[in-house]
Amino acid sequence: MSFSMELYMKMSIWNSTAAGYHDAQFPSVVCKLRKALYGFKQAHMPGHYLADILSRFKMEGAKPVSTHMAADYVSGDETSLVVDATDYRRLIGLLQYLLITRPDVAYAVNKLAQSMHAPTTEHWQGANRVLRYLKGTVHHGLLLEYDAPLRLVAFYNSDWGNLRDKGRSTTAYVIYLGGNVISWKSSRQKELCDNLGATYVCKNPVFRSRMKHLSLDYFFVRNMVAAESLFVCHVSANGQVADV
Repeated sequence: MSFSMELYMKMSIWNSTAAGYHDAQFPSVVCKLRKALYGFKQAHMPGHYLADILSRFKMEGAKPVSTHMAADYVSGDETSLVVDATDYRRLIGLLQYLLITRPDVAYAVNKLAQSMHAPTTEHWQGANRVLRYLKGTVHHGLLLEYDAPLRLVAFYNSDWGNLRDKGRSTTAYVIYLGGNVISWKSSRQKELCDNLGATYVCKNPVFRSRMKHLSLDYFFVRNMVAAESLFVCHVSANGQVADV
């Protein structure tokens, strides 16, 4: 996923006058916000937070990279040397907080967080790569539009379990309300889930007799699809924004 905009409120913000500034001649006057006020106009706050992380881990002069994780990264590699977990856990905790405005690194941070119990040099290198990616995309974030249409769209995807990575697949989803991203997650699956198979189950009632062990939540989705209140379709890799 690629996000190229800073987080800010795309609207004018007006505030009532403070106590002591009441004008009897203009009792209904209000003030237009021009400077930061109690967290509003936060366009540069994520950038400051990221700069603090880079400084804390001495990565200000690091060379930026275009991707947040190497294609051959394996979180379960046992050949690397174990490193002190204190700084590693501290960094992962800071990165997890950063996900509030940077869902594009959710997959990488999730992978790295799975090794906090015993991080190795490879895990530390992977965390440094995330920092190098963030250094080159310090002004990336989310654009929130107040006039977006109230249309809910969700993208869901999972990768294929890797035997070198304990055979578990990773699931990710991104939910949009209009053009605004309102929820996202990337986590390791507890059970096997196939993208196309899930689509067929939602649309084909014949599968019901074979899926009695599934939660009633799945049948709720099936009923929503049947009532045409919910539309489920397969999305190709080129258009899959939740691609992990």
